[in-house]
Amino acid sequence: MVGHVKSKISGDAKANISSNGSPSVMLMNIADETKKTQLIEVVEMLGGVVTCEGNSCTHVITGKVRMTMNFCIALCSGAWIVSPKWLKESFKKGKFVGEAEYVFQDDEFKVKYKSELRDAVVRVKRGLAHYFLATLSV
Repeated sequence: MVGHVKSKISGDAKANISSNGSPSVMLMNIADETKKTQLIEVVEMLGGVVTCEGNSCTHVITGKVRMTMNFCIALCSGAWIVSPKWLKESFKKGKFVGEAEYVFQDDEFKVKYKSELRDAVVRVKRGLAHYFLATLSV
């Protein structure tokens, strides 16, 4: 049985950044190409970079959680999983804002995994996550 992790994330007003000094954003499950293009433009205008690699992103912007390999790698690597509202608010402020209040909420994820996505993000941020590697030999 998985214990519930208290979901207290710092409400810091500054966004997390990658080692090169700017957020590295991965867009997932944004079906509308026009919206996706606009989101990319906003990320770049604010000084961030867009990537499609889960292991190099600091943020995943999504409208729906799909447990793809890339998503799982991003989550396990400590990326923030945020809604597009995070980017909208960042655009309004003219800089990347803190992520805490924009962690994506997904009811399907909650029902299927009996956990809030916020709890998974918190576990990784606190170093409480466990990683397993299944191989054919083991």
